[in-house]
Amino acid sequence: MSEDAPPEAPNPYAPPRDAPAAPPPRRSSFASERRPVLLVIGLSILTLGLYPSIWFLRRQPFLDAMTDKPLGPLPRAVLGLTVAATIGGVVLGALDAPPSVTNSLNMAVAVAALILGFRVAGILREEVQRRRLDLGVSSIAVFFFGCFYLQYKINRIADAIDAKPKKRKKKRSPPSPEPEPEPRAPSPEAPDDPRRD
Repeated sequence: MSEDAPPEAPNPYAPPRDAPAAPPPRRSSFASERRPVLLVIGLSILTLGLYPSIWFLRRQPFLDAMTDKPLGPLPRAVLGLTVAATIGGVVLGALDAPPSVTNSLNMAVAVAALILGFRVAGILREEVQRRRLDLGVSSIAVFFFGCFYLQYKINRIADAIDAKPKKRKKKRSPPSPEPEPEPRAPSPEAPDDPRRD
């Protein structure tokens, strides 16, 4: 081939080149989400009840990574309703509005937070089942304790994962060669048996 030859054009009949594969979905670590439950309770008191809504919003990426049904706008909606109910309660209280208006706002926040809490509990149940852990997530506890119970369960799941022995892949050693059968010594021929005739 001469050096003056034009470069070869790509083959139009060649199979298409594979596009780079997308990275596998990132599974979140329960250990990184471990928080003391007393800290969650304390922050809820310090923020005058806003922190439970913030807790859901901050855990959303962690929870969405575990499921094919993401939480979507629900955590933001709960936070928005909580802020609106807090501000509305202060403003309506200053205006001597009837308590039924503030009660309605508070009821909307409670219902939205319950829906979100049960969705999170469902995600945690799926993950516990997928990892084959011997833990349960109580709907009654979610109803009464909300994010405090869910944080407790996240901590317990992280502890169970840490305590679970890691599966080690056994290295398969090459099969040992079977010993060759020893050659048998030729047997001396038996004298003719007179009964054979």
